[in-house]
Amino acid sequence: MLSVVEFERLRSDNIRAFLELRNSVAREANEAYDKLRDPEFGVVDNILRIHGVHSRVMRLHYDLYIELMRRPGPLTRVQREMLATAVSAANGCHY
Repeated sequence: MLSVVEFERLRSDNIRAFLELRNSVAREANEAYDKLRDPEFGVVDNILRIHGVHSRVMRLHYDLYIELMRRPGPLTRVQREMLATAVSAANGCHY
């Protein structure tokens, strides 16, 4: 069985390791956010921010979004946004 001192040291080490990991993830996410800011509004969409703990997934999601919503296709950007809004409303999603 651990002594109180050993337990506190272990707890402290675990907390320190968690904070280092959290800070590392935050730095990586912030670097990714800087690359993904909407050029028109200067922000990162919340739907992309949810991937902040996994910047590679966030980047892939962003690339998919750009491909679907902004690249040339049979629908205009306004039509695509209207369709996305109607689907979100039908699904009860505030996005």
